[in-house]
Amino acid sequence: MISNILEVLFPCNCRACGKQGTYICISCLSECKLPRAFDDAEDAAWMTSLFSYKDPTIKEAMWDIKFHGRFAAAGIFGPLLARAAEKKLPIELKDGAILLVPIPPSKSGKKKRGYNQTLMLAKALRRNTTLSTQIRTNILKKIRQTEKQAMLSDRTMRLQNMEGAFGVDDGSTADVRGRVMLLVDDITTTGATLKEARRALLEAGARAVFAITIAH
Repeated sequence: MISNILEVLFPCNCRACGKQGTYICISCLSECKLPRAFDDAEDAAWMTSLFSYKDPTIKEAMWDIKFHGRFAAAGIFGPLLARAAEKKLPIELKDGAILLVPIPPSKSGKKKRGYNQTLMLAKALRRNTTLSTQIRTNILKKIRQTEKQAMLSDRTMRLQNMEGAFGVDDGSTADVRGRVMLLVDDITTTGATLKEARRALLEAGARAVFAITIAH
């Protein structure tokens, strides 16, 4: 991607304060708004988000990751994703390799962009974690076309839109059974996408499924 070649030749500046050499400096990142509570209190037991999507710096970063494939933007969140994942998983579930499962994009979205932004985030997480992890993109698949969640403002409509949207690839069932899985996505609003992905993995026999996103 041309944007990432340019990042190597011409290092970026902090989107918030202009400091040279980093996409968002540590100081500015520490001042970004924290996420609001999840709509369903029970989701907090298995879902984690790092920042509020309403924060302008975070929102710009999400757009750069999702629509421009900016490696620098994804990479800046790697250490934070790793620490959050390590903190979220109970110690008794860290005894084996944890499968990192990026939420699969729609076929049209991936074809248009030429990349999977959630895979970028999963790679950034894996580079910075002390956990034993494997990235698997062939397990979870979208089995039903849905409307774009961003086009639906009503929570009930979002939940209904994603109902039955995901399934586990027939050839991957044995890989899922008894395993600890960590879903990786860029943004969650109602949690509908993550809930359906989690449902599919648990029904396929996963031992436990957690999820982490940059923004909520």
